[in-house]
Amino acid sequence: MDFESAVQYLKQFSPYEDKGGSIYDDKKFDLERVRKFYKAFGIDYEKLNYIHVAGSKGKGTTCLFLANYLSKLGYKVGMFTSPYLLDITESFWINGICISKKEFVEYVVKVKSFLDKNGNKYNVTYFEILTGIVIQYFIKNKVKYAVMEVGLGGRLDATNVIFPKVTVLTSIEKEHTRILGKTLSKILNEKLGIVKSGVPLVVGKNSQYVREMIKNKIGRKTEFIFIENLSFEEKFRFSKLNIPYVQKENAKTAYVSLRQLIPEIDLNDFCDFVEKVKLEGRYDLRKISGKNVVFDFAHTKNSISELVQYLPVKFTNKKFVFLVSLMKDKDVKGILRKIFQCADRIVFTESNMDRGFSSLELAKISRKLNSSFIIKTNKSPIDAYKSAIKSLKNDEILVVTGSHFLVGNILKD
Repeated sequence: MDFESAVQYLKQFSPYEDKGGSIYDDKKFDLERVRKFYKAFGIDYEKLNYIHVAGSKGKGTTCLFLANYLSKLGYKVGMFTSPYLLDITESFWINGICISKKEFVEYVVKVKSFLDKNGNKYNVTYFEILTGIVIQYFIKNKVKYAVMEVGLGGRLDATNVIFPKVTVLTSIEKEHTRILGKTLSKILNEKLGIVKSGVPLVVGKNSQYVREMIKNKIGRKTEFIFIENLSFEEKFRFSKLNIPYVQKENAKTAYVSLRQLIPEIDLNDFCDFVEKVKLEGRYDLRKISGKNVVFDFAHTKNSISELVQYLPVKFTNKKFVFLVSLMKDKDVKGILRKIFQCADRIVFTESNMDRGFSSLELAKISRKLNSSFIIKTNKSPIDAYKSAIKSLKNDEILVVTGSHFLVGNILKD
């Protein structure tokens, strides 16, 4: 089996988003079934020191800050995040080094052999298999800490078989509503499903309304720490960071989480470190063919709002051309209204037709919201990108956003 064959083998197992359609409950995603699969396959998932991270946005960045800083301190650290940008080996690494394609294939071959013999009686999904491979890889390599990002929701996510040292909840907003629920309360219930009794919960930047809901839902189950409770000195130091505002909030979340593990974390050292971390696909400015292009994973109304506030500050006296693809489970009207506030014109494209809007659908929705706006469509993300780069003027910035599928497709080309 070669690498591509291994990837295709895993993809034949339904992902969360497809398995059972809109049904997302304990019958379809029974964690006891997942535990039995891991135990039978020989994965002693209770063996590691975990940091478990859930939320609607900021999970990946928070994980990067956590894992990279622990690595800087000299610990052997594994990190698992999703989705990947270019290929699946980026999903997990140890001290910044991704698993090799050769070793990845070896793990997939073992899984295939096991499932062939057992007739897949465990009815596992793509993500459940991948999570098992990741944990097995971390155990084999004897990592001190494993930073694990939730794949979807939290309560029924495969990563929720673990018992962490620290639980982290980043910003919460409406997303994956078809699966997780249409209200903020229902979505929060799914995210808070990773909270374990006696394990401290660190809560990132959220509205007062969300913070009050967390207090009411968690009660006395465990200690929760809000990043708003940082000292004046700590808040002041973070305010001086030369990074976008939203990344400052993610950095605070990572810092508070680290202090639950290592109380003597040095504030200045951590802040100096954060400014040097490269965040691929997040406020990611690149010079391409002499043109300025910003790649950003923003895919919720709030994250798009933060992006459009950041752009005019970063690039004064510039116009912005947006290349956009959106998934159907997002607040499409809310996102588009935010983009209208910043964009000079928009090009809609398609990056995942199983889960996303077509370019024509996005154009139709946009024209109903703002009939005078300059809108173009191009089904092919690569053609749309190349055309946008070619026509970009000196006073314009191309902004590629709305979906990790879009950013990944273009950067991979």
